[in-house]
Amino acid sequence: MKCDKCKRETEKAFLVSEGSVCPDCCEEIVKRGNSLVEELANEPLDQAPEEMDVAAFHRWTLKLAVQTLQALSPTLRARMLKRNPVMLYPYDLACHLNGLILDCMSRDEFKSRKTGQRKGQFWFGKRVKFASVKRAAFEARVITDLRKTH
Repeated sequence: MKCDKCKRETEKAFLVSEGSVCPDCCEEIVKRGNSLVEELANEPLDQAPEEMDVAAFHRWTLKLAVQTLQALSPTLRARMLKRNPVMLYPYDLACHLNGLILDCMSRDEFKSRKTGQRKGQFWFGKRVKFASVKRAAFEARVITDLRKTH
């Protein structure tokens, strides 16, 4: 089979967001993801554009997920490992947070097409204010203090 990223023939393939990729491309994708997680771990949670497109929204919820996981106590981490271990992965937790936040946003601020249990695909008709995202995150109880993120 051919790698979807580099187009070289490969006997071994890994399924990732870019498709089926060879081991070299998979390693590059994992390194890029780990680098982004490290960057977001050190970035202030209130650092975001005043008006967000979907990419900025995803970046912010991933940052929220990374920093939430960093702040977990060993006891809570062990409990999560037993109950729902997938939520210990930043990208999976970020997807969950996306749904919780969208549930608290005005239907005027985003559009969606249900493709599964949660929202499925969503998009913004126009950029949404970061203040609105923070307010929805607060209402969803995924942040506890609006002042820490403005």
